[in-house]
Amino acid sequence: MSEAGYEVVGRARTVDEALVVAAAKKPDLLIVDINLSAGGNGIDAAARIHADLGIRAVFATANVDPQTLAKAAPVRPLGWVPKPYTREHLLKAVAQALDALNDGEAPH
Repeated sequence: MSEAGYEVVGRARTVDEALVVAAAKKPDLLIVDINLSAGGNGIDAAARIHADLGIRAVFATANVDPQTLAKAAPVRPLGWVPKPYTREHLLKAVAQALDALNDGEAPH
């Protein structure tokens, strides 16, 4: 990601780790896998970080079924990156999410 001009400020495997990293680094956005190792899932992590810090997320997942989309809706995701994904697809999703944040609206 750094070669594309983006800085990765941290990685987390659990909800608690994600909260610590987000609070310490205050990134512009999160890229969250819905399946975290332990202590919850990515939607839980994104919801808590959004509620506490106002930081929004792009979700990376193989689960783009209606139930997952509905569960994540309150978090106001900036986008979805379905697995398997390419580097280019991830970079495009990040660019669109940052554009949406800069424009003050979510991508369609």
